[in-house]
Amino acid sequence: MRHKIFLVHGIGTYDGDEWADGVKKVLVEAYKKYPRLAAIDFDDQFETVMVHYDPIFQEIVGKWQTDSEAIGTLAGDIVPSQVETMVGWLKNAGETDGNFLWSHAADALLYRLSSTVRERVKVRVAKQIIDEVTKQYDTEQESLWSVIAHSLGTAVAHDALDMLATGHVPGAAVNAFDPKIEQANVIAMVANTSRLLETVVDAYESAVKPGRAGQAGRDCLRFLNFRHFLDPFTIPQMFHPQAWPDAATVSANRYKYVEVTHVHQANVHDINHYLINPAVHIPLFRALTSDSMISDEEEKKANDDFPVIGGLNASQVADIKGDLAKMSPSMGSVWSVLRDIWDAFHSILVKRGEA
Repeated sequence: MRHKIFLVHGIGTYDGDEWADGVKKVLVEAYKKYPRLAAIDFDDQFETVMVHYDPIFQEIVGKWQTDSEAIGTLAGDIVPSQVETMVGWLKNAGETDGNFLWSHAADALLYRLSSTVRERVKVRVAKQIIDEVTKQYDTEQESLWSVIAHSLGTAVAHDALDMLATGHVPGAAVNAFDPKIEQANVIAMVANTSRLLETVVDAYESAVKPGRAGQAGRDCLRFLNFRHFLDPFTIPQMFHPQAWPDAATVSANRYKYVEVTHVHQANVHDINHYLINPAVHIPLFRALTSDSMISDEEEKKANDDFPVIGGLNASQVADIKGDLAKMSPSMGSVWSVLRDIWDAFHSILVKRGEA
């Protein structure tokens, strides 16, 4: 049975599977570097499945750009004190060249501020996971699946998985994904925004946490959390609990927090910029397979050989770090934080020629 890996995208526009294909390419290239892994073809061991939810945002944002009535309707679902600034800013964003803010910032803003949008996205993602896991049972009479989520996708994946674990998916069998019955093997969060974008469900207290097989309230066997120290989206409301969800789980190596510092490009938020680092892909592959598949000696060599600065001179890296370090969004409303982050981050990418 092949291990299904659900890839949950972040902010942006995704009309096909190109993003997932790019993620898989980086994973395969890294996978081949380790002899025990390379002995089994990646495609014989894993099946990557892209989870799509962007069409919901494209539909809503398209209407918002052209239909003033749609703005009023959706605004009615948002906290009144935030409506004026949000609507005004997004109207202006829709008029900018390239529609960067529409195709990126609007997704996170609408997900966080509109319960109607959030519910549609959560249900869409949950049903895709249900359909694919059901296929496994139909052919294998068992399941083996994991989730790798990025950026906004970490919040979406968290909320959808919690919905599955608590049996609240419209049209799905109640309790089919109760953790005592069904668990993900690994949940890997890259640039975790689940606390920044959390609403009703506390990201630390939900069912989306690691534990033993069949343990109540534990949605997965292992949970990996990857953060770049300069990634601006991980700074406000950072996901970094201590002894989480409890000391026994941490000592059993079921929860792992990894912070990386390499700079190969200005867009340190990019998922592939994370995945190229052995400090990220080694614990990921070990969790997906077994710890013995990559030896300690191989891990040390991979980390020693990996350049912290890649393809950039010291001055360029200093400039990028300086620009990112200047980003200190206010800690007021989530709306203000997201707006400030996107304004600043886009200006950096434009300056560095990555937008």
